[in-house]
Amino acid sequence: MGGREERHKLAHLLVVSQYFQPEQVRINELCYEWVRRGHKVTVVTGIPNYPQGKFFPGYGWLRKRRESWQGIDIIRLPLFPRGKNNLRLILNYLSFHLSGSLWATFSRLKPDLIFVFGISPLTKAKIATRLGSRIHKPVILYLQDLWPETLEVVGSVRNKFILNWIKNMMQKIYEKCRLILTTSPSLSEHLHSIGVEKEKLRYLPQFAEDCYSSVPVKQSLTLPVNIVYAGNIGYAQGLEILPETAYELSKRKVPVRFIIIGTGRYAEKLSQRIRDLNVEAYFLMTGKLSDKEVAEYLGRSGFAFLSFMPSSLFEMTIPAKLQSYMAAGVPILAVASGETKRIVETAQCGFCSPMGNIQALADNIEQALAIDNAEYVAMSQRAQTYYREHFDKSVAMQTLDSIFADIKGDVD
Repeated sequence: MGGREERHKLAHLLVVSQYFQPEQVRINELCYEWVRRGHKVTVVTGIPNYPQGKFFPGYGWLRKRRESWQGIDIIRLPLFPRGKNNLRLILNYLSFHLSGSLWATFSRLKPDLIFVFGISPLTKAKIATRLGSRIHKPVILYLQDLWPETLEVVGSVRNKFILNWIKNMMQKIYEKCRLILTTSPSLSEHLHSIGVEKEKLRYLPQFAEDCYSSVPVKQSLTLPVNIVYAGNIGYAQGLEILPETAYELSKRKVPVRFIIIGTGRYAEKLSQRIRDLNVEAYFLMTGKLSDKEVAEYLGRSGFAFLSFMPSSLFEMTIPAKLQSYMAAGVPILAVASGETKRIVETAQCGFCSPMGNIQALADNIEQALAIDNAEYVAMSQRAQTYYREHFDKSVAMQTLDSIFADIKGDVD
């Protein structure tokens, strides 16, 4: 075994993520791949409650606090379940931060590297940097959300004092991280613009779970057309556009069905708005499904949908569902600007309309339904081709292995 390969095979990775298996998050797949590649992996996480807002069956304050999954050691720290309102969400974030800080102060764990899965809440990164400073080990942050910007845009936090405190906290976290990986080039550019050294930044695109790549390439667009959304049903996703668009399509007598897969804090309001507009016939809400079940729905659907609430912040975002949709070869209907629009238009695999524009989305849906079969199949193929060329899992994992080897070599 060669020198570089031998070094990274010996790495003990500590992953800090508030969410982990059985919660459906991309860090699950990363950890599983690291174990397959010979790393020892320990995950510090919370009691599973995302996105439903209550503890999963079998879990609790005193139950299943230590686990093993697919060769991964799991340490579960106590927290309050996130519930369905802002106060409960804040308690959820704070409780994990406090229990994590206490754990980082006294833990005897000594990993080679600390890896933070950087979706909200980003207070978890403070846990990692506290431990890293105490045991003199490097921290890598895989940043996918921006704080405090996201909190301010979705209305979770409005107090200027708290927002400034979070901003200062994030600046200190950025300073203490050895490396910051970002999910889009725009995120790297933004971080550099607010003072993060360019040498500390690196773009690392996300990849989809293997089940999405196994979906057969589309052979035809069949009627009636299903349009699938799969993911968190939160405020940032801007899904309030769908009931309004369905109402517009009903006036135009356009027959489609929106299949909404997932749960989240906005799900009840979304259901209520669908009822208020009397467009229930346009919707099927399945609740939470496994990745395999989502892939099966995508295989039977005409188009995949993604959207954001109107904000320049989300122009920097490449949502993980985009990779899933493209890996499955499903042409895309996107309500997006910036990075997401760039990818869909460059790949020529779908249609984009401006954030919040109901008429433009309805027009795009009509246009999508009118394309001929040959173009529809070509869109499907182009989506999968772009995915393989730009988001391939093996390339991402090799990149991470190289990063781990270099950093571990520096500190050995």
